[in-house]
Amino acid sequence: MSVNVFQRHLLILPEDQANAEFAKGFLLEVPMRRQRQIQVKSPAGGWRKLLDGVEAQIPELQKIPNRHLVLLMDFDGYAAERRAEFEERMAAVRGQVFLLGSAYNPEKLRAALGKTVRNGRL
Repeated sequence: MSVNVFQRHLLILPEDQANAEFAKGFLLEVPMRRQRQIQVKSPAGGWRKLLDGVEAQIPELQKIPNRHLVLLMDFDGYAAERRAEFEERMAAVRGQVFLLGSAYNPEKLRAALGKTVRNGRL
């Protein structure tokens, strides 16, 4: 499903499949009428590819003020460094692009809890 670019909407861009599953689980808690305003994109294939891809879209993003992005990434123990790079590269779209992430990776949390994913839920 595609969002309407003329209305406020949110694109969630996951670094990898684990983060994509996390985002899809989040959507299960969002009221159905709001789900049309949120789209989870395909995994980028790594945190650097995620930032590169968004940075390449900055000119387009500046033309669509109703669009907001949430980047989901694993910090792999380098939270300060990766956040600093994000802030530097996304300065032109501050307030439109946001970064969320786990200190290491969601797989470790899932394993620690002894959980598996079924239908997008832990």
